[in-house]
Amino acid sequence: MVLLALHWVALSFNRIPGNERRYAQAWLGAAFTPFQMVTAKGVDGVSSVWKNYFRLHDSQLENERLRAENVQLKNEVLKFQEEARLGKELRAMVNWQSPDSYQQVVARVISRDAIQWFNSVTIDHGSSSGISQGMPVVTPEGLVGRVIEVSPISARVLLLTDERHGAGAIIGQLADSQILGVVKGRSSLLCEMKFVAGKEKIEPGSTVLTAGMDGYYPKGLVIGHVTRVEVGSPTAPFVIEVEPAAPLTKLNLVSVLLVAKEQITAGIEELRQQEKEKQAKPAERKKR
Repeated sequence: MVLLALHWVALSFNRIPGNERRYAQAWLGAAFTPFQMVTAKGVDGVSSVWKNYFRLHDSQLENERLRAENVQLKNEVLKFQEEARLGKELRAMVNWQSPDSYQQVVARVISRDAIQWFNSVTIDHGSSSGISQGMPVVTPEGLVGRVIEVSPISARVLLLTDERHGAGAIIGQLADSQILGVVKGRSSLLCEMKFVAGKEKIEPGSTVLTAGMDGYYPKGLVIGHVTRVEVGSPTAPFVIEVEPAAPLTKLNLVSVLLVAKEQITAGIEELRQQEKEKQAKPAERKKR
């Protein structure tokens, strides 16, 4: 056994034929190969997990970055859409002309009442822009209301749908019927027309215009359209439901007509004078 051991040691120092390696190195390599394979696989597994962790972490950071960019792009698109819509409304305001071509101030709605039964809005122009209390407020679609409070840089507008609001009106498409009544606010979306003078049939869809006889609004501004006709009391045979033409629930830009109350009342006096002249002509004919 000793001789065999010594012979093995002596052989281990000899070179393998055709190779620079020695027998001891080959035997040791063969003996440790399984351990090296297991160790290598373990190291590769740990390295793979570590790399995948960093890849996953980097992917999460990239996803968060892309998500933030997506939100920013959406906000920019919404901003551009809002600017385009306001630009379109502004062009419509500038191109629109009131019936008597009154001067107007285009203002932006900056706040709205939080309570439903008090319908008013605040605009970003006031007395410094020539606006005063009682001036009509309109959009190209129709009448919005009138100014009730004024400060140097802002004003408060009472909407048509407020229950305290009233205006004389002409009913009928293109004012053909000349039926008169009083339009009052009914709710946050509707108005009603009472005390209708006339027995002509009133059809849904008829246009309601300002009559210019209330001292607040000039003649010919569109108030809205008839949506329903109800049978009322003997003193007011008809109660007419009117939907405002102006988009009161989504106002952004409005025009304030720079018309003084004296100009409107002057129109009323002119109408009264014309009515007196019409009544005087038949009386003169009878005398003749």
